[in-house]
Amino acid sequence: MRILIIFLILFTGNAYSQTFCDALSTEIKNNQIKERLDLAPLDFEGQNSLGINLDYSYDSENEEWLIKRDKAGNPIVFNTLINNGEGKTFESSEFFSFGDRLISIDGQKLNVLKKDEVLNLLEPETSVINDEAKKYRVEYIKSDSFNDETSFVEIGSLYDGQIRVWPTVIIDNFIEIFPKTNKFKIAYTFEYRWDDYEIASIIESLRSKYKISSYDETIGNCQYSVKQFKSLGLWYPQLSFQNRVEESSDMVEEYFEIHNYPEGNLYEGESTPISEMIYWSKGTALFQGDFNFKAFPLDRQVINLKLFADADEIPINDTWLFLEWDDYLTKNLKLLNWDIKEASIVPDKWNDVYWNEDKTIYNLNISIDRNYLYFIFKVYLPAYIIIFLAFMSLYIHPKNVEARLTVTIVSFLSLTAYTYIIDQDLPKLGYTTLIDGFTIVLYLLAAWPTAISILTSYNFTYHKLKWSFHSTNSTQIPKDVFDEKEELRSFRGSYKVELVMLSMIAILFPLLCLMAVQVVRNDPSLSSYNWITILLGFLAPFSAIYILMAYKLIKLRFYFRGIKV
Repeated sequence: MRILIIFLILFTGNAYSQTFCDALSTEIKNNQIKERLDLAPLDFEGQNSLGINLDYSYDSENEEWLIKRDKAGNPIVFNTLINNGEGKTFESSEFFSFGDRLISIDGQKLNVLKKDEVLNLLEPETSVINDEAKKYRVEYIKSDSFNDETSFVEIGSLYDGQIRVWPTVIIDNFIEIFPKTNKFKIAYTFEYRWDDYEIASIIESLRSKYKISSYDETIGNCQYSVKQFKSLGLWYPQLSFQNRVEESSDMVEEYFEIHNYPEGNLYEGESTPISEMIYWSKGTALFQGDFNFKAFPLDRQVINLKLFADADEIPINDTWLFLEWDDYLTKNLKLLNWDIKEASIVPDKWNDVYWNEDKTIYNLNISIDRNYLYFIFKVYLPAYIIIFLAFMSLYIHPKNVEARLTVTIVSFLSLTAYTYIIDQDLPKLGYTTLIDGFTIVLYLLAAWPTAISILTSYNFTYHKLKWSFHSTNSTQIPKDVFDEKEELRSFRGSYKVELVMLSMIAILFPLLCLMAVQVVRNDPSLSSYNWITILLGFLAPFSAIYILMAYKLIKLRFYFRGIKV
């Protein structure tokens, strides 16, 4: 009996809530034209602003947001607002961008001011809203300034009554990266919310109409499918990903929710009734990447999601986005063959050609480093062993040119097979990569013993022709004596040729490797490794070949020193 009573209570509560949501839908449609619910709602807590948003970091120990500052304590700019609720353009959007440093406002140095004092200068109180006559003198340093040269600009403030959108982007899992097509596929959760005082007012009127005095949390909390929500005619921020190529429709869950707070948004310190509108989706999608393989296989790639507003320019609550993005990614995500290093958000501006206006785009970046151990064991070490064996062939007597060439040519052909392993991980690129440069150098190094074998064998071939000449003239020299002396001369001549060619490659090899590493040297952001570390790490094993060849040449040098030929 008790179970039946509990079931009836729950069923009645759910039915009552659903009836209220149906009534809310009808009321919204009835008020859509009168209250212009198709327009973006205004923020009752709006304020005057210079339109400059600062960069923040979260102090987890003290549980507070701190302004990011440079070494001198100057606040760092995150981005600027472009337009206010009336469509007027903030003058700051023409001058400031991500990474700029603010030095002073109207002569007040910002590096000595606390957070609230800085924000009071960025959000000045004026007696008249939209007081465009008042100009604020801002001293700043551009992010790309090499000598920290300061600049000054005078900008006005505008009343900023736009609502803020609170987005959350969580990558649940990396499904696959497709380097040959420059794309990647992920499973992700995307949610954004915004406040609406007008919907809250409608809900409160319904409460009064139906004499619902209890502030039951379930009353006024409604869920709608995308089709149902759009049928209400409500405005909603159309946030999307600019580089999303394809979404898996069979794996997407998508809906809207309305959460009502009759006592106000307590965590914001407000008491005015407010409704929180939420868009929620979860699924998989294919994204267009922007990979740079110049440092392959020691490359650092950036997985990038370009978050933007498809229709209206909408201010985003940056700190909320920061906290959800950075903290979750670096701790919970795993990616096969890659190491996830850091997450960041970099804002930018782009021109919407259709609307012919500038809009803000948020680049949600994940920096990943390739796991290079596979290429060391599968490509580099086998290639090194092959080249080592090719140089070992120089220990064969130079007159046995066929035996030398058998070893060197087979080694060279074996080396070419490893290029196919590399091609499996790279698209057809219009530029050379780090491994391309090293591969060309290795080809030259593997071909060098072949060239040495051919050139050093020439003296022994010439020796046979020389005996034919001596046997026809009047000089009578026994053939065995002639052969002994001429073979020594031939061997010494081969030694000199070998000494010259090995000295050439000993100097040329590190210089060519230095040229190959220029792609990383010119742009350190391509790899997490210093170019000197890459160069020394590549050259170090070849010291064994240097020692092997030096030992042979020194031994021959002492041998020929005591012999006259």
